[in-house]
Amino acid sequence: MSLFSSFRFTLGHLGLDVSTGPVVPFRATRELIQEPKHAATVPMLWLQHVRASGVTWPLGDAFRKPERILASAPAKLLVPNTTYILVRRFSAKEEHRRLVAAVLHEGALPGARLGLENHLNFIHRPRGKLGAEEANGLAALLNSSLFDAYFRISSGNTQVSATELRLLPLPGPEVLARVARTVAKTVAKQDPAAADRIVEELVRAAD
Repeated sequence: MSLFSSFRFTLGHLGLDVSTGPVVPFRATRELIQEPKHAATVPMLWLQHVRASGVTWPLGDAFRKPERILASAPAKLLVPNTTYILVRRFSAKEEHRRLVAAVLHEGALPGARLGLENHLNFIHRPRGKLGAEEANGLAALLNSSLFDAYFRISSGNTQVSATELRLLPLPGPEVLARVARTVAKTVAKQDPAAADRIVEELVRAAD
């Protein structure tokens, strides 16, 4: 808590904001499509598509929820296909982490737009685009044991709200960039313990 009290930045200071996925499934049953070969659709992402290791879409036959949404769905249900940090809004009490985030890079999925369910938050830059390095650094912080411990101490919720993410104390952009570059040079994406060491060393060194 002492370390986090020394941080002087939030997402807002970095020009970023958090929104909740606009698709409420039971209200969009006509727009959600299950057939994989339906031509006039774009990807629909659910909480289950997001893991700390990345975004996996589609999940295939074992996943029983519609993984596509009509491209002609009302504009309010779709978001541009650009770079986001997707954060799960819910976790079970027995899960190892409260914070689970993954970078969705622009163009990684087909289509000009996407559907995001309301069990996901997404971090974005309202006036511009989220850079790949910035997104990777911030996702590494959110997925670290250090940030997860802070969140568990400061909030007893199993739900991660957009408000809590907006208020989350962060180190400066230089640290984010250093984390992103260092993580990218290692096998940390396949080794959470290594990622934790990198984040903690760089964050504490900047304190």
